[in-house]
Amino acid sequence: MIHGSNIPLKDARGRAHSVRFMDQDKPDANRFHVVDQYIGSNSEGDEFRPDLLLFINGLPSSARSAISN
Repeated sequence: MIHGSNIPLKDARGRAHSVRFMDQDKPDANRFHVVDQYIGSNSEGDEFRPDLLLFINGLPSSARSAISN
C-alpha cells in the first residue's frame, strides 16, 4: 500500500507507472475511515468481526480488537 503496486497501468501518453494507494507527501489528501463491528468473510466463507477496522482511501488497512480488563 505504501510503495505502490505491481498493477500495470499506462497514462495518456502510454508510459507505464505503478498505482499509488496512499499519498504520503500530503496525508490530508487521503481519506481515513474507522468502522466498529465490521463483519466480513474470507475466501472459505468463514466470518470475522474485528472490533475496529481502519480504511485508508477505501482499502482496509488495519484490524484491531478492543479488549477490556
